[in-house]
Amino acid sequence: MRHGLQKFCGVACVLAGWVAAIGCGGGGGDDDADGGVDGPGSMCVPGNPIDLNHTYGVLATLNVHVNSAGLVETDTVSEMLLLFDSTQTGTAVSVSATLCDIEIPEIQLMGTPPPPPVIFMLGPGLVESVADVMGTATLGGTESCATFATQPMTIIIGAKLVNPTQGMLPQATVMGGTVTVPECMPTGATCATATGTDCACDQENDMKPGATLLAMNTPLITLDEAYVDLRTTFSLSGQVRSSDAIQGTLTATLEQGVLGCHCGSNPGGTCDMAPCGSAEVNISKTINPVITQNAMPSTFRAVRVDAALTCAQLVAMRDTIFPR
Repeated sequence: MRHGLQKFCGVACVLAGWVAAIGCGGGGGDDDADGGVDGPGSMCVPGNPIDLNHTYGVLATLNVHVNSAGLVETDTVSEMLLLFDSTQTGTAVSVSATLCDIEIPEIQLMGTPPPPPVIFMLGPGLVESVADVMGTATLGGTESCATFATQPMTIIIGAKLVNPTQGMLPQATVMGGTVTVPECMPTGATCATATGTDCACDQENDMKPGATLLAMNTPLITLDEAYVDLRTTFSLSGQVRSSDAIQGTLTATLEQGVLGCHCGSNPGGTCDMAPCGSAEVNISKTINPVITQNAMPSTFRAVRVDAALTCAQLVAMRDTIFPR
């Protein structure tokens, strides 16, 4: 997995629902970034052979609809940055995808005057702990100006599932005043070392279940941390404009399960600067939203970059590689 310091403006697109509850330069040459898919020659030029044995920076723009227990129903946009290592054999392509950065906009709740926006951010070390995901793709059409389509790829954070693509995500169970989390073994183990299925693990080794999100301005209950597990399954379909650039649409499903939380400052409340009790966890589960893609197409741009490019460099060069 590629590593590097990450700068985050918000939460992963997979976490967006919790927030609501809350160039064609031709083939060949070296591995340098081509300066963006919208630069000179960005349209496909027939006659240039396709060679996808390179590393690509990928910018995905996701348009989603979020509905949370009647508190929030809104459309929002998230961006995700990845690095793809691609190996082509004829019309078959194998891909190793590394998650580098995700941005989710602040969510503005209704009110007069408008309340402060709800903000969630990835906790320290979270994105670095997410393992690469392997996938396959196929080339179609003509030798040049080919079509490109991946099989669905799934990223799971904070859990281990016997059926990674379809099984239910583990969640906390509230019975009376008791909160039970289906933990993997041994208790407190990281996701890299834990054993078991359909259980929650410590994603970033912070001794808290699942993935830790830093919270601000949450509705109904004041939280400073939320503990969740997540799953996103996504596939890409588009046109290879050249060996240096691919563009198209993205299809994704987004899910999250609530494992627990920590209360922020709430003087006089039942939960003040302490782990959430059963009431707070139950509220968190109740407002855990449904996330779907909306009518606006979600899109991606893939640009050939230097094979040694790190996630930190991709984040820093985002506007150069993917001009707005």
